[in-house]
Amino acid sequence: MEERGERRPERRPERRPERPSAALAPGAAPSARERGGRR
Repeated sequence: MEERGERRPERRPERRPERPSAALAPGAAPSARERGGRR
């Protein structure tokens, strides 16, 4: 039962790509750069 606990998706909430995705999002990063660069 220890192998199933380590492979659980509830123990990998900090390693998920949801936090890094918002910072490396291809729609939020270029969005602010295109608005400041086109000004």
